Amino acid sequence: MAEHWGEVFAAKCQFAHPDLSPWNRYVDPSVVGWSDVLTGTTSIIVDFLDDLIQLGHRGKDDAIVKARDAGRRF
Repeated sequence: MAEHWGEVFAAKCQFAHPDLSPWNRYVDPSVVGWSDVLTGTTSIIVDFLDDLIQLGHRGKDDAIVKARDAGRRF
């Protein structure tokens, strides 16, 4: 299950804008009254992806490594 979630985080990672959070909150800001930018939780996702990498799961074409690196840059 952890590998599956790693793949999901890698698939949903936005690599194109290094100055923006690689992931958003998947929420419509007009409905909830706060931003959809994921900030502090990015570090938790990066830690999770680090653990997967240490266990030997890097994702297809190193997608998990690339997502982790995008989170670190942010």
